Amino acid sequence: HNGQYLQSRLYEITEEFGDMALEVRGQGFMQGLEVKKEAYKIMDDAFSEGLLFNIAGGNTLRFIPPLIVEKTEIDEAYEKLRLTFRKLFRR
Repeated sequence: HNGQYLQSRLYEITEEFGDMALEVRGQGFMQGLEVKKEAYKIMDDAFSEGLLFNIAGGNTLRFIPPLIVEKTEIDEAYEKLRLTFRKLFRR
């Protein structure tokens, strides 16, 4: 199930960037990644990498991919998000 796969990739971000990426929550394809700060900066920088998501509740990155999303596309989004975190938080 690709919704669970998306969630597992977001958990990988929390494992690597636990000081900034605090919690993953959601159901199915609607997933959120709570960040400590700079949610809008993360969103803007990820957009420049070609990754589109929005912000919910001020500090949660909200991902709602289309139902036809493939694992390869989730992997590509993960790599873009990871790159964004590395650029912003110097890992």
